[in-house]
Formats: sequence, structure tokens, C-alpha cells
Amino acid sequence: MIAVVLRPEVPHQLELCTLMAQGIQRHEPCYVGTEAAADADAVVCWGWRIGQQYRGRDVLVMERGHVGDRRLYTSCGWNGLAGRGTYPGCLDSGERWAQRHSMRPWRQDGRYALVLGQVAGDAALHGLDVQAWAQRVTDGLHGLGRAVVYRPHPLTGAGFCPVGATLAYGTLDDALAGAALAVTYSSTAGVECVLAGVPTVAMDAGAMCWPVSGHTLDDVVRPDRTAWAHALAWTGWTREELTDGTAWESLKSCR
Repeated sequence: MIAVVLRPEVPHQLELCTLMAQGIQRHEPCYVGTEAAADADAVVCWGWRIGQQYRGRDVLVMERGHVGDRRLYTSCGWNGLAGRGTYPGCLDSGERWAQRHSMRPWRQDGRYALVLGQVAGDAALHGLDVQAWAQRVTDGLHGLGRAVVYRPHPLTGAGFCPVGATLAYGTLDDALAGAALAVTYSSTAGVECVLAGVPTVAMDAGAMCWPVSGHTLDDVVRPDRTAWAHALAWTGWTREELTDGTAWESLKSCR
């Protein structure tokens, strides 16, 4: 049996988990509650903070999508957060990607390295002090002769900027406009950097852009992104796909 764990106090999580429960029920029995049923062999929940409580059973982790409008698509991956989750992979020949998303050619120029901040305490950081990390990265980029621009996560505001970096204001697209390189620990923004054609360094294997990124500051790569992008399109689901069972039909086969 499948158990869907709800958190009624968070409206968007309640909505999307409820829609997933409706989709699952089109295929098989599904228990819905604020805790997982003891006899459930798989648990569906929002976020890894909840999901890790149910280790020992298969856990489908829902979160905001990783590509495009994050409010339009809901990511669903088994037994891990973001890049540590298991997803269906590409189930077509790239049509889903072509219908929903696009990407630009790799950039060959740019004036600075863009360092991407994250929210302190985010589960994806695994306890990392993200401000100390950003300062180390800035120092390392200076050592390689690069100018550095720092973009804080939109939720944190501009209260911190590494010494030696210029603070970026505006949108991510604005910050990427002059970037020769982007550096992230594990932010979903790394996906947008890769899709914008900016070579990216990702420093944690949980980053969704990990397969098409370098992993050290001097590792600037421009790999073929086709297979990665086609599979990425199958990590996110619309509300309609959650509700009508389309998402579950694909996800249940990769448990």
C-alpha cells in the first residue's frame, strides 16, 4: 500500500500531495494522512526533511520543479533529494523536452564568474556553512584570475556578499548576462545556468546539473546536454498529470 503524508499547514504542499494521492488512487489503494500508515510499503511526502523519517521504505519525495516555472511543475524522485533521487529517465525520444523547454548554445565568452548563494539550513546543503563556502569559492576564483559576482538566493536578500565579490541585483537572467562561468554548491539555479549556455561548476553530487557540470573551479566543461535535458523533462509533472495518474504510472516503475 502507498501512504501519502500531508502537511496541512503549508497550502501548496497540501494541494500538490492531495493531487498526487488522487492520481495514485486511480491505480492502487492509497492511504492519506498526516503520518504514514504502518503497513505502507512506500511513502509519498513533500521534501526530504519529512522523507528521511521513513528510511527503510521507498519514499517518493515531492518538491518544486527543477526546470522552467517551478510553480507549474512538481518534481517527484525516489529516495533522495534533487540529484540524489531516482527518476524515470527519458521515456520518449525528446518530445516532452521539446514541447516544454529549450536551451541556448554554450557560451564562449563572458566577463566574470557568477557564484550562486543558497538558503542557510537548506536540506540540500547537508550542514554546509554556505557563506563560508561562498567566500572560499570567491577566493579560489580570484586565484584563477577571475572577477566574481555573487547572487544571493532571493529568499535571503542582500545581507551578505563575499569579500572581493560584487553583489548582483535583479533576476538570475540579469546576473547571467555577462557570466563566463557559474558556480553552485547544489542550487536548482545551476540548471538554469546550464540551459542558458553558461558553463557551470557544481560542487555537490545532489545538484541536478551535476552530470553536465565541472566539479572544481578550474574544470570548465561544455558537454553534450541532450540526454541530460531529455531526462530532466521527466522529473517534473503538471497538476493535471498528478491528478489523472499519469505521473504515478511513470514513477511506480522506477521504485
